[in-house]
Amino acid sequence: MRGRAQPVDSQVLTPDGWRAIGELEVGDLVVGSDGEPTPVLGVYPQGEKTIYRLSSDDGASVLASEDHLWTVRDGAGEPWRVLETKQLLGERRWELPMLTAPVRFPERAVPMDPYALGQLLGDGRDVEPCTSGHHPAGRSGGTMTLTHPLAELGLAGRTAATTFVPEVYLRNTPEIRLALLQGLLDAAGTVTEDGPRFSTGSERLRDDVIALVRSLGGVAYASREEAYVLDIRLPGTRPARHIARIEPAGTAECVCIQVAAEDSLYVTEGHLLTHNTLNDAFIILDEAQNSSAEQMKMFLTRLGFNSKIVVTGDVTQVDLPSGTVSGLRVVQEILEGIPDIHFARLTSSDVVRHKLVSDIVDAYGRYDATQAAQEPKAIQQRGKRRP
Repeated sequence: MRGRAQPVDSQVLTPDGWRAIGELEVGDLVVGSDGEPTPVLGVYPQGEKTIYRLSSDDGASVLASEDHLWTVRDGAGEPWRVLETKQLLGERRWELPMLTAPVRFPERAVPMDPYALGQLLGDGRDVEPCTSGHHPAGRSGGTMTLTHPLAELGLAGRTAATTFVPEVYLRNTPEIRLALLQGLLDAAGTVTEDGPRFSTGSERLRDDVIALVRSLGGVAYASREEAYVLDIRLPGTRPARHIARIEPAGTAECVCIQVAAEDSLYVTEGHLLTHNTLNDAFIILDEAQNSSAEQMKMFLTRLGFNSKIVVTGDVTQVDLPSGTVSGLRVVQEILEGIPDIHFARLTSSDVVRHKLVSDIVDAYGRYDATQAAQEPKAIQQRGKRRP
């Protein structure tokens, strides 16, 4: 299960906004595929890894290790599959999952009605510096004069080419974000056969509208002919995202996280959904006596929903560096008695090999028992020899 990771500076969506995955700790909240917060159950540093940049057909992209896991399918109606980045290389047009509900950020007070703000931002006029009062002061030529609310939002004096969506609206309830988008589309949108089209003269506003649409569970495609024109697909019209390309991106220090969401998905850069844990899987770890205690813990805590793990090994054949404790030995002491965990200990009678093998296994068993019995005495004798 090692290696499934993202670079430590990759951004992950949380209820408080975007955070670097390398900053997350167990207990922190991230956003799941249903738009709701889900806690981080594990954080596992992975060291330097080979990474790729995965880009979707709507312009989003994110970095991940070659063994990182993605939920994909071959087309509408096909079953979802979990594959590694390196398994997705090629010309196949894999579909990616979408948010099943809008991201639910905590409600925050706003100084202006979101629909009205959307109309003003989409109007395409310059915003004059504010003077006094709290209400629109009328329009003059190609400008509009508005007062206190826009000054509070940092929009006063902005030109049509530099307007943007204030962060307090981008990270607010779905209702506020939807009302804002409706105002933007009513002011600067047109209707096409496939859905609404939005036009603006501001690069930053274009990018904010893309983020707004994605956070609501939709997609926005930038026009190839016109830089600041977006074709928008909202929930209800079956928006979809597909992998456009996967390209090598060198190496980077990486980390992986485990989340509590039932489907193990969380939102990363571009509102893409990805995960690290195998669900509905049957996993076998063989020769487990040669895993360290930390490796054993890391492996077992990656168990996904509806999955089973079988760990096999022979504690008489440990081949680890001197001083390294076998994870298979330690795990028996730590997990014995926990429900849904069962230990099956095989004896010499279970060995189907040459008869001598049974005798050898019994001999090692007697030796281990003798060593274990003598260890307390050896400790006591060392204590007596101390000055």
